[in-house]
Amino acid sequence: MLARIEQDYAYKASTAVAFEGYKKEVANANDEALSKQLLETAVSNFGENPVRLYGNGNNNHAHPIEALVEKIQDSETRNFVVEMLKAIKPEFKK
Repeated sequence: MLARIEQDYAYKASTAVAFEGYKKEVANANDEALSKQLLETAVSNFGENPVRLYGNGNNNHAHPIEALVEKIQDSETRNFVVEMLKAIKPEFKK
């Protein structure tokens, strides 16, 4: 969960840098419609609350192994994983 919030803030930080560059370009173009659209997009991107990331109860795994265990409870997925492991398993010489 923490990684997703960090990614969200990293996205917002990179968007802020890009926004500054776009803002200068739009100011030079003197295009009011484009300026309005840029501002609306920025407000939308920056206004999203990172707490929204907590709302998805399906992907709240502390470790990738927990996600794998949940997925292999389905027999079709479990059979697929078993077949994949058989395919990559090296042959041992006796």
